[in-house]
Amino acid sequence: MRSHRGNGPGQILQSGAPRELYEQPVRVSVARFLGRNNLIHAMRLSAIKAETGEFKTLEGGHLIRLPVQPAELPPLNQPCTLAIRPEHVVITMDGAGGENVLPAIVRENQFAGATTTIKLDASGLALEALVLSTEFSKGDSCSLSYRRTASRC
Repeated sequence: MRSHRGNGPGQILQSGAPRELYEQPVRVSVARFLGRNNLIHAMRLSAIKAETGEFKTLEGGHLIRLPVQPAELPPLNQPCTLAIRPEHVVITMDGAGGENVLPAIVRENQFAGATTTIKLDASGLALEALVLSTEFSKGDSCSLSYRRTASRC
């Protein structure tokens, strides 16, 4: 089965399998249409031949690394948007550092039955995580990370 996302009559923005469209949207409008996202404004820092792209977030100034395909890269030192689904954000209370681990503070906790939406502030970068646990409370310090394959420009 293939799905299409268009923008008005006769315009297809992206074509592919449903999972591909959901996990690898090529445009912000496609990502928004297919569900909630953390849309992160960033600048690409890495060379086009690098297997791992380096991006600096415009809010918070965080360095984010993720696997890239040269054909998908935005121009060097130009603004772009990274999309990370809330269910791909992982929150821990241990404060561990490392690649793609950001310190954050819980700003809001929205219980919704089987899942809870946690709104986070990572030094000015607002993110949401969708979790099964409710162990996080407003004001808690935590660390967040994400699955490296979950990000796309």
